Amino acid sequence: MKKWFLCIGLALFIGAFVGCKKEESPTETYVPKLYLMGEIERYLYEGGDHPVFCCNENVYVSNTEAVPSVKINDQELELYYYLSGFYFDGDSSLTPGAEYELVVTAGSNAATATVTLPGDFSIITPNTSYVLPIGSSLNALWDSASYANYYRVHLLVHYAYYDTSGNYEGFSFSSDTILSETSITYENSLLFPNLSEIDSVGGGNGFLRVYAINGPSLAPDTPGNVSGDGIGFFWATQEKRRYFDVGNAKKTSKEDRARRRKEALKEQDKLWKQRIEKLKEGLEL
Repeated sequence: MKKWFLCIGLALFIGAFVGCKKEESPTETYVPKLYLMGEIERYLYEGGDHPVFCCNENVYVSNTEAVPSVKINDQELELYYYLSGFYFDGDSSLTPGAEYELVVTAGSNAATATVTLPGDFSIITPNTSYVLPIGSSLNALWDSASYANYYRVHLLVHYAYYDTSGNYEGFSFSSDTILSETSITYENSLLFPNLSEIDSVGGGNGFLRVYAINGPSLAPDTPGNVSGDGIGFFWATQEKRRYFDVGNAKKTSKEDRARRRKEALKEQDKLWKQRIEKLKEGLEL
């Protein structure tokens, strides 16, 4: 979480100064508003023997001449890092359906934003024992989450196979989608583009993440939701995850699943950077 958070903050900090222009009179001194970008996130971690809900709070602040103070519902966040801006984080417990107010103060300036953490929901398909057959499409379906303005769906599928000539090959598919519906279908032409060349699949995994998000849409020209002496974005996210096998009826080991999760997270970081670049291109300050 912190790794992509730092990348996002730095990218938008640069974008803020590149895109921030204002006509000034000879006697006028223009002081940019505070620039904020933050998120609260709740997700179920199933890596250990006992699943547990994890909560993250991350806020980036720039365009300030004083070290800011950052609070979410009167809970002060700790300064985590400084690089062309201030990065704060926290791990307070988050409650689905509850409202959270971000308050940032720096000197005489104060900026605020309010979000509601989306309610709990479940991924219906694929289920926990699902195995994606070779050559099949994948249908993902989940419950509607209260207070969700939209959903972000990330899918990573990877498998190794022997082709009809006996060669051992690998294939990966990644998709990151924003939508308002509670289902999405990934066609077999995307998941198995070389189907005619596949003789057998030696093993593979799928990694599906569904984010219910309250806050501004991740699309160009979307205005922020920060008010007061600041501008920027603040989101609340409830996340669900689902892992499944590909073309292999025998479930993979915990060690292999852990390795696949790390690979999926690296791929997700790349997608986040791409999406933030698109957002920056459409942002008008």
